[in-house]
Amino acid sequence: MGRLLAEKLGSLWSTQVVVMNKPGADTIIGVQAVATAKNDGYTVALVTNDLVLNRVLREPLPYDSKKDITPAGLVGSVPFVLVSNPSAKINSFKELVDASKRDPSSMNYGTCCNIVTLHVERIKAQSGLAGTAVPYKGSAPTIAGILAGETTYVLETTVITEPHIKAGKLTALAVTTPKRLKSLPDVPTLGEVGLPNDMDIAAWYGLILPGGMAPDIVGKYNSALKEILTSADAQQKIEARNVQVGYSTAADMARAMEDEYKKLQGVMKSGIVINK
Repeated sequence: MGRLLAEKLGSLWSTQVVVMNKPGADTIIGVQAVATAKNDGYTVALVTNDLVLNRVLREPLPYDSKKDITPAGLVGSVPFVLVSNPSAKINSFKELVDASKRDPSSMNYGTCCNIVTLHVERIKAQSGLAGTAVPYKGSAPTIAGILAGETTYVLETTVITEPHIKAGKLTALAVTTPKRLKSLPDVPTLGEVGLPNDMDIAAWYGLILPGGMAPDIVGKYNSALKEILTSADAQQKIEARNVQVGYSTAADMARAMEDEYKKLQGVMKSGIVINK
């Protein structure tokens, strides 16, 4: 996604846009690189929900989540799918819950980050599902782990799970959208398997700039983002990655981040505990 946006920005502005991967600490290292950069418009980051969750779990952070970051606009979102390895012979969410109740100590799930762990723990709390978290360093290793039979189930995005589901290498148990996905029409929603209807879980992508950014620079990025996301070529390439295009203004992104912050705070206050 980042490389696609970099290519489109570079073409639109007739300049070179260099992609730098900054992994580590649940995106804190990457966000800090932007938060401490000059606010001249030459540094921008593609971020996900972890930006918000880190405010809930890890403050004080090495940057001020409000003053040192300027939202520039949302790019899109991608739903999650709960999957199991076919070798486990679990073909529905109910079968997964029942199996975990019969032998809780043998049940585990793979997770790449705190946002995934948090939502799995929400599902467990609402359904009686059991399972110990097994952390991996990224989504790809998480999926490799369940394909190898190291874990029983995984909650991951459609971006990384759907190819394996369609190849018969993973069994889809539930999707995290309010309605069934067109690409996985036979897979029930969490609401359909008995969980509350507000268990809508998705990962979003958005662009951020350093804090104190001049409004005209924010506007330039947002206008470019809108032009990119409304082009047929970009939409086709983004949707081919199972990402739902969802352009927003910078102000709308800021509001969405605050709404999610309050929602995640409420989840944590409900008693769910995850490793920080």
